[in-house]
Amino acid sequence: MKVEYPSLFDPHKTITIWLCDKPCCDGKQLHREDGPAVIFPDGTTEWWRHGKRLTEAEARKINGESVARAVREGRSRAVVGPEKASFPPKSGKPKH
Repeated sequence: MKVEYPSLFDPHKTITIWLCDKPCCDGKQLHREDGPAVIFPDGTTEWWRHGKRLTEAEARKINGESVARAVREGRSRAVVGPEKASFPPKSGKPKH
C-alpha cells in the first residue's frame, strides 16, 4: 500500500512509503518487493521487506537481479564497485 506524506522541511515535497498489505503485517510494516519502500524528496531511498531494513544489494538479490544491472539500466543510483554497492553515492574526491 503506497502512502505519501508531506516533507517536514518542504510541504511542497512528499515522502513516499510502501506498507505491507498482507494480513500478517496489519499494514504497519514497511515493505516493497519491486523497489525501495521509502523514497525521500532528495531521492534517497530505503529498502525494506516485512519491516526489516535491507541494503539495495540484499533486496535486489532476493529478486534475482544485481545492482550493477539496475545501474546500467538506469533504475538505480547506487555506486557499484567490483564487490559491493552502496547508496547513496559517496561524495568527495576519489582516493588513489
